[in-house]
Amino acid sequence: MTPIQELRDPRHDRHRACRDHPDPEIFDPISPSQFAEAITVCASCPIVDSCGEWALCHREWGVWGGLLFEDGQLTEPKRSAA
Repeated sequence: MTPIQELRDPRHDRHRACRDHPDPEIFDPISPSQFAEAITVCASCPIVDSCGEWALCHREWGVWGGLLFEDGQLTEPKRSAA
């Protein structure tokens, strides 16, 4: 993992895949379909690894680097009842 001092805030990276996404709410998903859409966007992102590291080091919420964080902790997405 990169030292915290060397990590750049991915929200300021002009190359991030989520930059101009028409629905930024998918990165704070409330449904499995939103989570699936967010990780699809992240899969094509050139800064996906540093984005996930940033979220872990800065205790972020939502989807960062194709991973779901709650209170700064990596978590599993909630599955809908079948």
